[in-house]
Amino acid sequence: MLTEKQVLALGEFVEQNRKFIEHNQILFDITEGDLLTYLTKTLEAQFTGDSAKIALERAIPINILKRIVSKLSKLYMTSPTRKTENPTNQELIDYYVKEQDVDTYFNDANENFNTYKNCVLELFEDKNLLNTRAIPSNGFLPFTFDEVDKTSAEGIIKFLLMPGGKKKMWIHTDEEFLAVDDTGKIVREDMSENDGNNPFKVLPFAYMSRSRYLLIPKADSDLLRMTLVIPVLLTDLTFSSMFMSNPIVYTIDANVDNMKMGPNICWNMKSDEPDKKPEVGVVKPDPNLEAQLNMIKDILALWLQTKNIKATNIGSMSVENIASGIALLIQEMDTTEDRQAQTVYFKALEKDYWRKLAIMHNELVIAGRIKEKRLFSNPEELIVDVTYGSMKIIETKAEVVERVTKELAQGLTTKARAIKELNPVMSTEDIVILMKEIDAEKPKLVIETNFPEKDKEEVDE
Repeated sequence: MLTEKQVLALGEFVEQNRKFIEHNQILFDITEGDLLTYLTKTLEAQFTGDSAKIALERAIPINILKRIVSKLSKLYMTSPTRKTENPTNQELIDYYVKEQDVDTYFNDANENFNTYKNCVLELFEDKNLLNTRAIPSNGFLPFTFDEVDKTSAEGIIKFLLMPGGKKKMWIHTDEEFLAVDDTGKIVREDMSENDGNNPFKVLPFAYMSRSRYLLIPKADSDLLRMTLVIPVLLTDLTFSSMFMSNPIVYTIDANVDNMKMGPNICWNMKSDEPDKKPEVGVVKPDPNLEAQLNMIKDILALWLQTKNIKATNIGSMSVENIASGIALLIQEMDTTEDRQAQTVYFKALEKDYWRKLAIMHNELVIAGRIKEKRLFSNPEELIVDVTYGSMKIIETKAEVVERVTKELAQGLTTKARAIKELNPVMSTEDIVILMKEIDAEKPKLVIETNFPEKDKEEVDE
């Protein structure tokens, strides 16, 4: 049981990790689509006066964080195979996968893992069901008082809001559940159903950190920085384009009070020479926008490589297609190596999750509190063998067409196999019909001869 001293220590522990929580709050906001707020703050710190207003109006909030995280988090794009020896255990695992949509929450955990470097799945009872949810890393902290094993979560602290905006913490361990406000005072109403005890005698959370040495990983500062730097650099590009695309008109010793000016700038200068004739000239800027774009591409490519991501289409961007070029780059980047490394972590998470689910499931069945009545056999020793789908490089439709066309031209495949690869859902009968339709639509060549019109020959091209 947690002592009063330990509960107070947990309050201090939360304060010590305040920066980590705030960092993850920013990542959470950007993941949810609010990049512009933080991009605006960054630009306001770099520009002043009218320049700041113009820069903000031309800001390019391309959210690379959301796209990259989505690209990395493909372990549960197709459901992995989960096998266990006991038939009843297998039936119950299949039930939770199909009926409770467990893979959806594992996919959420996969995305959280690639955003915050840690993730957690919570098991909870609701409406006569044992449910699961993933919690983003701005909403919890793992903790341990174990001086020997400092990398395993002894408990989980969840953060919640009270009426009036005050914060409270729900502290979970194997033995108990405590609710305290931000002053450390016990919130009795939250503990009315269990009187501060954990009836399952197992922590209802499966937690994982990407760090092998730290229970709470160091904040991934480069991910947040690059998420902001790339749109800042792109905004610089559009800002430069606006100001450097128009010539600057200048005058020397000329009366321009009644002259109408367009969108371009006019500099009116005075000379010290008394006999100087009025002069009008133009300064035409020559910005090297391509060089600036190449710098952005190189920075992005180098950073992606540090994330075990191969940027295969880095050379296709231009000033005219910045946004679509970056979108295409992220779409076609190769994340196979990193996703393969993630399987080690998620197999461990699955092992922890299914053992705890089985224990909690049996307790709820015995108490008559959930609909499903079958029991897991030996839940404490439950072993689930998880096999993920093959980590193939994801090709675009255009890339598949190009590859299959080359294979067909070189005699490395048949027309039927090529059509099947391009249309994997088509049946054999449909493929045969399509091949006949393609052959029927081939153009005919008419060979002219010296014979009468009726004797002309028609042959396939």
